[in-house]
Amino acid sequence: PVDPEPDERVLDLVDRRLTALVQAAIDEGDLRSDLDPRLVTRLLFGMVNSVVEWYRPGGLDVADALVALVFDGLRRQ
Repeated sequence: PVDPEPDERVLDLVDRRLTALVQAAIDEGDLRSDLDPRLVTRLLFGMVNSVVEWYRPGGLDVADALVALVFDGLRRQ
């Protein structure tokens, strides 16, 4: 049988890789430097993971709103 819960090691790996990507974008000047990359990573996961709890097909255009919020809110001005 397949375990529906992701392996803790996989989650840790994904977390570390996304944190590294956020840090690289900060280092390159693409994202704000006043935000902790680990916090940004956890907030991104929280936003994306919560969509499954309230989204209903035919409702809000979630993808575009999420992308705009994340990237416009994190982008360096």
